[in-house]
Amino acid sequence: MNSADTAPRARGFTAIPIADPTARAGETRLDFTDSNPGPWMRAVLCEADLFLLSRTKRWLAALPKGVRPLYLPDAFPRICNGLARLWHSPVELDVYLSEKECSVRPYREGFPPLVKEELLAIRVHSLRSQMARERLFSAASA
Repeated sequence: MNSADTAPRARGFTAIPIADPTARAGETRLDFTDSNPGPWMRAVLCEADLFLLSRTKRWLAALPKGVRPLYLPDAFPRICNGLARLWHSPVELDVYLSEKECSVRPYREGFPPLVKEELLAIRVHSLRSQMARERLFSAASA
């Protein structure tokens, strides 16, 4: 009997063996997965997560040169696609960036320093753009 057969089960969850860097030799740890992963689990990759979408390429081209990421698109196209998708929703974009900055997922290594800098530059640019739009709207309303 394998360890997945002896694992506790909850309705809708399946236990699967995972590679755990903290496990001792010969020990298997289990991960519980379902169709609606919690915030501690990575969503399943689909083919579109592996490359930049055309919308993302347009978004990148529209960013100012000092803000446009160089390393993020190649290393993390899925995240770039998410940023492009949420760009015109400042609150959702801020939540998305916060989730990327401080993940609760176990064994997460974090981003390389250059990618962290690029994400910070994007966040600052987004906040500045939002403030400029609000000033423009306030001036037009007055």
